[in-house]
Amino acid sequence: MVTYSINSKASGISTEIYNQVQPKVGGEDKGPTPLHAILGTVAACKSITAFAAAKSMGLHVEEIITLKQKVEERCPIYNQFKAANVKMIQNWEII
Repeated sequence: MVTYSINSKASGISTEIYNQVQPKVGGEDKGPTPLHAILGTVAACKSITAFAAAKSMGLHVEEIITLKQKVEERCPIYNQFKAANVKMIQNWEII
């Protein structure tokens, strides 16, 4: 059996992100898979976009439907998935 590890590293302002394949295909489980990383990116993009949109529109939490629509218009990662016809199920709730 041949063993191998595929790793990638991205460095940002003060962050390093390591991606790996799953252990069943040779990874060491030391970081998210590329799929998990991109899904996390979508969630983070939408959260940051939601905050910025709410602030610029002067919205209150009660106006979540309007906020959701604005986030979907403005989030570039979400729109890339949408353009690729990726089915995404979203649940927005006030917590």
